[in-house]
Amino acid sequence: MGRIDALLPPPMTMSVGYVLVDVEPGTEHSVFEAASALSFVSDSQILFGEHDLILKIDAETIGEIARIVVESIRSIEGVTLSLIHISEPTRPY
Repeated sequence: MGRIDALLPPPMTMSVGYVLVDVEPGTEHSVFEAASALSFVSDSQILFGEHDLILKIDAETIGEIARIVVESIRSIEGVTLSLIHISEPTRPY
């Protein structure tokens, strides 16, 4: 007897990136509002510490996350630095 899950298509996995963002002093809230409004940002928080914001980005691929950060996050007025951390895709067992 075969396993039933062998007949099912593999589960869809998304790539998830966490982006630490540094901004010019005084622009924390405006950058937060602009970044939070982007459709691919699923969570965002203002931080106190070494970095100013953290953004969670959901995309189809790691390459798409990189493109989003370069084209959309870094272009927000006030952003001075962005560091991307990619989460390993997980599959349910």
